[in-house]
Amino acid sequence: MYATNFSGSGAGLVGIGALDKVWYVSEGGSDGNDGKTLNTAYRTIKKALLSASASYAANASPTPYRMTVQIASGYYVETASLWVPPWTSLMGNDLRTTVVKPTTATKGENLFLMNNGTYAWGIRFEGCEIDNLENPRKGFFFAFAPSASITTSPYIQNCSAINTPFDKFYTPLDPTANPPNPLVGNGPGGMIVDDSVLDPYSPLKSMIVDAYTQVAFNGIGLCVRGRGYAQQVSFFTNFSRVGIFAMDGGHASLLNSNTTFGDYGLRASGSRILVVPNINNISASIDSVGSGLLTTNKNAIRNNMMTNLQTYGWYSASYLDTSSFVYSATIRDAGLLIDSLAADLLVVSASRLSNFLQGEFKGQDVSNDQRYTLAAATGFTKGAIAAFRVNDSKHLAQDYTSSYKYIRDYIVNDPDTLFTTMTAQGKAKVEQMLNLAIDVIRSVAIDVEPTYLQEFGSLITSTSHDFSYAGSGVNFLGLPNNQGGVGKTNTDIRVYEEGGGRVYQTSGDETGDFFAGADFTIRQATGTIEGRAFDKATAARIVPLNLALEST
Repeated sequence: MYATNFSGSGAGLVGIGALDKVWYVSEGGSDGNDGKTLNTAYRTIKKALLSASASYAANASPTPYRMTVQIASGYYVETASLWVPPWTSLMGNDLRTTVVKPTTATKGENLFLMNNGTYAWGIRFEGCEIDNLENPRKGFFFAFAPSASITTSPYIQNCSAINTPFDKFYTPLDPTANPPNPLVGNGPGGMIVDDSVLDPYSPLKSMIVDAYTQVAFNGIGLCVRGRGYAQQVSFFTNFSRVGIFAMDGGHASLLNSNTTFGDYGLRASGSRILVVPNINNISASIDSVGSGLLTTNKNAIRNNMMTNLQTYGWYSASYLDTSSFVYSATIRDAGLLIDSLAADLLVVSASRLSNFLQGEFKGQDVSNDQRYTLAAATGFTKGAIAAFRVNDSKHLAQDYTSSYKYIRDYIVNDPDTLFTTMTAQGKAKVEQMLNLAIDVIRSVAIDVEPTYLQEFGSLITSTSHDFSYAGSGVNFLGLPNNQGGVGKTNTDIRVYEEGGGRVYQTSGDETGDFFAGADFTIRQATGTIEGRAFDKATAARIVPLNLALEST
């Protein structure tokens, strides 16, 4: 017998099992438990995440399997790194009583590796140690999981990081040393948003942070690298070597945040190369029937393409081997391209094609004197043509342009009569889009021309930012005199741009003054306005008035 419904709390029911969606961790738990209730909690977060990973793998389709790891108040020393499966939330009791740190042996690793749709709330972090303060990759509390594909950004909310070792409160500071402040030692990093570890096809390369506070000597609040993008609201760092560090073309956007005390406040360094296809001349035609035909016949289009590559391609043997990287990369790339063509037949633009072509390449570091010279194009090494190598005589890149020609000719000439109901305008648009795709690959990866290349400098934008005592130092010596320190604001490094990096900000500091970029300041103590922009605006009004008065 069985019951179809019941009322009440259900407390007396037995044998009904527990859904593998919530995993519990507590100091009093044991990794020998099943982790499915608070009474049978695990002892380590790592064990809970391993169980969540197994549950996700078993239940990932057809819809995302969403899970939670509930971490009770306690102190958890974990072996880094901890892989957080997609659509999994880390929920601490609160950020004062739920504390997580890596073991001493693993403090140089990134602690939590975040996948698509992951979330963290109510946790305090300690103990990570950044590997290199000028070129950081590891030692952060949060980072992307290797090979993750992001469609919903990882989200860190209402967390904190505290790392103020008692024996180093007043250690002498040397911010110009290499490494900086060596007696203090490298501190932890909050988040690193580094797209280089992601699946090259990942649609997004972003992370979101809200209500995060880091008090950490000689650390980095957030580092965003390459094509990485971060949005932060109420992001507060204190005593950091760098509060926000955008490098290699990374982009960070902040609101209502601060970088107080410490060395660098907002630091933008370097740039990267972008591929920007010109889609302005693509037809605005819409063909919904043709779009459906492309989707329906995607396999037929790819099979025809592969047959030609097996006969005429530079890597013909690899196209016969379905287990080879060249085969899998080419077939996947073609599928994404066809999806883009189908999507753009539903709208007046070719925006999906542009997005696809930009994703073919990853911009590498660009030196100050290089900008986007022809040589810089050889730095594109990760994307759909990741295996493109200068030392293979560009044969793989040539195969890619050939594959797009085979796709174009198969659709436009229609030898198997699969596209008879596609409009002439739809076929013309498809032909235009594929010609552009061929030209972009040829131009960038084969001819190494700058036609489609642009440079993007690392960018930080921050609105309503606080710089109180920024640049004063990375321990309590940076406190002002009235709090027992010797710290003074260093306006030369609280906003720092180098190698093409840019910082746009509106801010205030301990003086009460208001700053809009570098050229507009309202001095609260004197009630005056300063700046080149203000002077020019005033002159524009006064000069005509003076001329008018003198002419009478």
